[in-house]
Amino acid sequence: MTDQNTSSGPDYPARQAEAARRIGEYGIDLLLLHHSELASEPLVRYLTGFPEEAVLLLPAAGEPLLFAWDMELARRRASCPRLRQYTEVNRNPVEALALSLQEGEISFLSKKPAGGEGGATSVELSPATAHLLYREMEETIEQARFFCRREGAWQAVSDMRKVKDAWELALYERAAEMTNRLIEKVVRRVGEHPVPTEAELSLFITAEGTKMGAESTSFSTLAAGPERSWAIHAAPPSSNAPFLAKGGGLSLVDFGLKVDGYATDVTVSFSDRPDPRQQEMVRLVREAFLLAADAAEAGVSSRSLMQLASAFFARHGFTLPHGLGHGIGLEIHEPPFLRDHPHAEAPLMPGTVFTIEPGLYSSEAGGVRLENDVLCTSSGVRILTKSRIVDL
Repeated sequence: MTDQNTSSGPDYPARQAEAARRIGEYGIDLLLLHHSELASEPLVRYLTGFPEEAVLLLPAAGEPLLFAWDMELARRRASCPRLRQYTEVNRNPVEALALSLQEGEISFLSKKPAGGEGGATSVELSPATAHLLYREMEETIEQARFFCRREGAWQAVSDMRKVKDAWELALYERAAEMTNRLIEKVVRRVGEHPVPTEAELSLFITAEGTKMGAESTSFSTLAAGPERSWAIHAAPPSSNAPFLAKGGGLSLVDFGLKVDGYATDVTVSFSDRPDPRQQEMVRLVREAFLLAADAAEAGVSSRSLMQLASAFFARHGFTLPHGLGHGIGLEIHEPPFLRDHPHAEAPLMPGTVFTIEPGLYSSEAGGVRLENDVLCTSSGVRILTKSRIVDL
């Protein structure tokens, strides 16, 4: 066990126990979770607190085992009963599992009936596992039977992340407060002279967020002046063009902070001497945000919110070209997804943190988006962040 004081952080043993229960319900012996630079797996950090490359072997019965690349960091940050050096197995999840089975590290397997066919150990992998890695597992470890599926133990454990626990909700209060302070700094910086370039504004956000204590920004800040704001996500994220133009227009900056691994996500738009069409776009986006926020509550499907906003824009001759929002947490985009799709029929649940972000875009008029992070409660949603459309 590590020296982490879990009383001041998440209850990782409780999370691991609940995950093991869910794994057992699917008749699986072991869930293998692999996090690397090339294949992100937020469940490793969610279940242990370890933020770097690792393999977590999580059995339905018995103690979890974490193969950590940085052992010193793992001793300080990871909450897991057993730790091993990942470089010992060449930073290879196949070798990690094979060695654990060979050396009896997963000792429970010899003491209980296996869930796999013919006495084989049943091991489930993430549905995002590369096909070649899955094949290598099958060909290398003959005593195991592997499962890689969308609906299974991995999904059941991932569903734990949808509703934030008390520690996560307290963290989001702090992260939102930091983000709100940064929003005000951004608004002031845009109003200063000389006007910043898109790149300067992006660097300003990174620097100020770091000063506040954020791990990093949640993603590459999107700063787009009037010449580029027509894109939903400008590419590249920022340029040396001025964030405001001499002739006015619509500008937007989409950013967030990562605090203890958890992301915020907001978009602030700026309306500078707008023409009539731009004024209409700004008005409609503001109204659409309020319409969606008023309608959002526990039990309402995310799909219905998307349909509500889309119908509102359609009545005025506009189209919402992207989802109305998405869940946030250890990932910047996670369930629930507010889109018009059959997979978005599940009702919102109290404790879910997500974005509401209506936007309109035109190659001639530019783009405007209003995005805030909200918390679903039993009596509606509470808007955590204070992003807005700024009239200059």
